[in-house]
Amino acid sequence: MDLLTPTLPLMRALHVGALQQVALLFSALGSEPFYLLLLPLFYWLYDRKIGARLGILLLISVLVNDLFKIGLHLPRPYQVDAALMPFSPLALEKSFGFPSGHAQGAFMVWPFLALRTNNKSKWLILAYILAFCITLSRLILGVHWPLDVVGGALIGTTILWSYERYGDFMERSFRGQALINQAIFAVVFSAVCWVVGSLLIADAVRDVGPTTEALVKAPADLIGRCAALLGLVFGLMFAPHDVLAGGTVAQKAGRVIVGLIGVAIFYVGLKMAPQHFLVGFVRYFLTTFWVTCASLWVFRAMGLGGGKAQPQILAAE
Repeated sequence: MDLLTPTLPLMRALHVGALQQVALLFSALGSEPFYLLLLPLFYWLYDRKIGARLGILLLISVLVNDLFKIGLHLPRPYQVDAALMPFSPLALEKSFGFPSGHAQGAFMVWPFLALRTNNKSKWLILAYILAFCITLSRLILGVHWPLDVVGGALIGTTILWSYERYGDFMERSFRGQALINQAIFAVVFSAVCWVVGSLLIADAVRDVGPTTEALVKAPADLIGRCAALLGLVFGLMFAPHDVLAGGTVAQKAGRVIVGLIGVAIFYVGLKMAPQHFLVGFVRYFLTTFWVTCASLWVFRAMGLGGGKAQPQILAAE
């Protein structure tokens, strides 16, 4: 807490009502619903390989962020100083503060995409400007401390650097395994994340109590993240290789309509079902499995595919 409270004067100076709406707009560009829309569209319409890799990176990043939040269980600014309460209820968060997931995602997602353009230097500058604006918006809204956003930016940058340095090697190693070994690895990795997260939750309960809002929803969030990663990896293992991001305008429009209907059924529809950890697991697993695999089989059956065949992304060679 001693590292947080000295920055209260800065937080109060940034918490200006006139900037709240602009901050909400930039903050939305780093939210879960935005990424849930961006990644499928990128995967279905532009480049499946880039979309798949970004999806894996983002889910790993979210899991890392959750583990840090639960393990450190630090408060948000408005929980320390009521004067920093966001002007809009849309900005309120139910998780712990450090590190900022918005900053972490922004400093990973946008530079990742910029590095895959023809004019990397120009797009990297724009990517970091956008990432900075998203990060600053969290301070203006009063939902993060400076330490939170700096920590998030550093973690996101570290994850991106690690991928750029070792990603190709890890992907080749995974793709060189038999399907059964790939499946076992995916299940074990997700299970380990769940066990570690559960132990951290138990420790946090002892420190701050079981009724803390962030801990009430933490188990469901954790199981959802693990299920989403598992569904994404399984989907990439079994996705057809001849349904690409090309095609006519009509084919692309059809993919968007059919694809988003599926997302709505699994992500939104199952959210209305009775809340249970198993329902949450199924909801997130089916959402990412639909996006990466099942939707492509439906696209192919409906004649909505396009482009030339390419090797499968994670399937065994």
